[in-house]
Amino acid sequence: MKYELVYHGVPRGHQVWGGTLDKYYESFYGSEEVYRNVYKDVKALMILEIRKFEGKYFSYYTFINYKNVIAEDGRPGSYFAMTFKVEGHYCTAVHYLYDLLSQVYNKYVLSEVLSVNGDSQKYKIDKFELVSAKLTAATNIFTEQINTNFANDFEEIDANLVKKYAERNSYYHLNDVDSKSFFDSTLSYGKILISPDYAAKDVRLERINSQLAKQNDEISSLKVIIEQLETQNKVIPSMQDNLKTTSVQIGELSETIEKYKKALVAEKAKVSNYELQIKDLSSQLQKFHSHTTARELIQRIEQPLCELAEIARMHKQQEKEISNGQIQLQPKQKKPFILYSVIVALVALLIGLSTYTWLGTPSSSNVGKELQALKEELVQLDSVKTKLEKDLEKHIAREEQIKKDFSNVKIDMVEYQSGDMKVGNVFTAVAKNAPTVPGIWKIDGFSITNKENPRTSVTVMREGDVVISYYIHNVKVATRTFKAVK
Repeated sequence: MKYELVYHGVPRGHQVWGGTLDKYYESFYGSEEVYRNVYKDVKALMILEIRKFEGKYFSYYTFINYKNVIAEDGRPGSYFAMTFKVEGHYCTAVHYLYDLLSQVYNKYVLSEVLSVNGDSQKYKIDKFELVSAKLTAATNIFTEQINTNFANDFEEIDANLVKKYAERNSYYHLNDVDSKSFFDSTLSYGKILISPDYAAKDVRLERINSQLAKQNDEISSLKVIIEQLETQNKVIPSMQDNLKTTSVQIGELSETIEKYKKALVAEKAKVSNYELQIKDLSSQLQKFHSHTTARELIQRIEQPLCELAEIARMHKQQEKEISNGQIQLQPKQKKPFILYSVIVALVALLIGLSTYTWLGTPSSSNVGKELQALKEELVQLDSVKTKLEKDLEKHIAREEQIKKDFSNVKIDMVEYQSGDMKVGNVFTAVAKNAPTVPGIWKIDGFSITNKENPRTSVTVMREGDVVISYYIHNVKVATRTFKAVK
C-alpha cells in the first residue's frame, strides 16, 4: 500500500512540499470567506475525500488550519494543511487517524511554520524548503505510527464507490466517524468534513425531530387555512363577475373624468377670456360715465352761455362807442373785459369737452345687455366647474383607496439578483400578494408574454431605464425601475 504525507498552504503564494504532483491540493486555495462558508467556522477540522486520479482511486485525509492565518508578507486569507494521501485504500480507524494528524501538527510542525499572536497565526517562513528538515522529521514520525498502529485499519477502494451527491458536503462529529452511516456517507458524498465542533448525531436527531414537530404544527395550521379557502372559493366566481363589472364601470368613469378635466381646462380659459372682456367693458363704462357728465355739463351751461354771448355783443358795442368818443368809461367799468376773456376760455373748454363726448361713445343699452349675458354665462361656468371639481375629488379618493387596499402588492423579478440588467435577458415577473382581482402589467423597455397574468415572462428590449408596473382597476399599485445595458 502506497501513501504519503504532503504539506501545503500559502506562506507567500500557494506552495506544496512533499509527495507527488497532484492538482487536488490547489482546491484548498481560496478566500477566508469561502473557508468559513464551507467549513462552518470551526477551529479544528479534518477533510476526507475519495477521488479518482489518472485511472486510480485515492483517499485524502487533510488536517487544515485556516482561521485567521496570515501569509509571511502580511496578506490575510491564508491557510496551512497536512494531507495524508493513500493509493487504492481508505482508513477505517478515522478517529485515531484524526488524533495522529492533530498530534503531529501541534507537536512537531506548528511552531516551525507559524507564529501565534492572540487569535491570529502568521507564517514565519516564505517557503517550506526553509524548514524541510523539520517537516521530514515530522513525516518520519507519522509514517512510523501508521506502519505500527494502523496496519489492519485500511480497506480496499473497489467499484462499489458511487458518489450520488458528488457536489455536496457531509458534516460529522468526531465521535460519530466509526458508525455505519459515516462509511455510507463516505461512499455517497463528495466530501466529508470531521470536527469535534460539529453537532453530534444525537444532537442532529433531536434538532430534526424538533423541526419535524414544528412542520407538523404548520401543516395542521395550513389544513385549517385550506378549508377556509375552499369555503371562500365557492363565492369567488360571483365576486369575480362583480369585480369585472365594477372594473368596467370604473374604466368608463375614468374616461368621463378625463373628459371633465379637459373640459374644465377649456372652461377656465373661457372664464379668463371673459374676465379680460369684462375688464375692458368696465374701462369703457368709466369713459361712458365721463361722457355723460360732460353732456350734462353742457346742458347746464347752455343758457348761461347765451346770456354771456349777449353780454359780449353789448361789450363790443360799448367798445365801439368808446373808440368813437361817444362814451367816457369809468375805471370800475373795465370788468366786462375781464369777464369777456373768461367767457372765451370757457367756451373753448366746452367745445373740447363736447368734441370728446360725442366721438366714439358706446351705446349704454348695448353695454348693459353684454354685461348681463356675461354674468349669466359666468354663473353657468361656475356651476360646471364646481361639479367637475367634485367628480375629480371622488376619482382621486377612489385611486387613493385602491392604492391603500393593495399596498402589499410587490413586484418580484425571480431571476434578478442585483446590478444592471442586460438587453435580451429574460426574467419571470411576479406580482406578489396580488389578489384574485383582475390586474394588468404595463411596461416600458420590456416585452411581455401575458399582460393579464400575475406571473409572466418579460424580456429586456433596450438600454437605459426600463420600467415594469402592475395595475388594479386601472390604478398603479406597484412599480419597479431597472438599469439595462448591452
